[in-house]
Amino acid sequence: MLNLERIAEYESIFGRDKMKFLFDEFIKSADEGFIKLEKADENEARIVVHSIKSAAKVFGMDEFANICGEIENKLVEGEKIRELEFLIKSAKMLYNEQLEEFKRIF
Repeated sequence: MLNLERIAEYESIFGRDKMKFLFDEFIKSADEGFIKLEKADENEARIVVHSIKSAAKVFGMDEFANICGEIENKLVEGEKIRELEFLIKSAKMLYNEQLEEFKRIF
C-alpha cells in the first residue's frame, strides 16, 4: 500500500506535472538499478539499493523502500549479494505491485 500522504506532500511541492516527470525518471533509474544488481559486487549493490530506496520514499513506496533498506543493511553487515537473491526478488515483486498502484492513482 502506498503512503498517500507522502505523495500528496511531494505533489504540493513539485506540482502534478513535475511529479509525473520525476516518477518516470524514477522508473528508469530503478529498472536500470535492478539490472545492475545482477552483476554488482556488494558495494555497488549497496549504493544501488540505497539510491532506489531513497527515491521510492518520495513516491510513497514505503514497503518497497523498507525492503531496499533491509537489503542495504544486510550488505553493510557483510552478507554477500548472492545470499540476498530471495530478498531482491521479493523487492522486485513489491516494486512492480507498487508501481502499478501509483500509476492507477496518479
